Amino acid sequence: VSFDAADIAASAKNFVAAYNVLTEFIDTATGPKIKDNDLSGTLQNDSSVRRIKTSLRSTLTAKSSSFSGNATHWSVLGISLDRNGVLQLDESKFKATFEKNPGDVVKAMSNNASQPYIYSNSPSGLAGDMARAVYGMVRSTGSVSQVESAYEGKLTRLATEQTKLDKQIESVSARYEKQFSALNAVLAEFKATSKRLDSTFNSKNN
Repeated sequence: VSFDAADIAASAKNFVAAYNVLTEFIDTATGPKIKDNDLSGTLQNDSSVRRIKTSLRSTLTAKSSSFSGNATHWSVLGISLDRNGVLQLDESKFKATFEKNPGDVVKAMSNNASQPYIYSNSPSGLAGDMARAVYGMVRSTGSVSQVESAYEGKLTRLATEQTKLDKQIESVSARYEKQFSALNAVLAEFKATSKRLDSTFNSKNN
């Protein structure tokens, strides 16, 4: 079986880029607020979202479900995390490993399947295992869906609380308006009484 080295290398690059985009998104959203960055801090200190990243990293560093020969992990193929948690591709190492054992590399990455076995437990290789892990997170019972549901619940509760607060404000406002009107009436009567007293006092002095 012949393999297109350029296509395999491109697939590896795409995988690295996709992983970094996703983890950077999570880091930005769960990190501190950054000026002029609307995403930053929106999920600050949310442990459930951070656990998603931890799960992805665990899958990334795990052994291929369809390893062959020495091609067992991404790191063997030249793909590994740097000290900042950014996934890096050592193209020279990847190329050398691929040229030495192209069949092992392809099997380790995809188990020779055109699509990952997302809906079954069949080995899918390093890339397929990650695809299956992500699918597990975004399906209806997955961790991403649970986080989404939790925030939707919070929004619903906030909307309900806001409605109650609006009604309370309307009630308080109406009560204050009524009290203000009553106060105005009292002040008006007080002024009128004051004028009558002044008039009475003046008439007695004349």
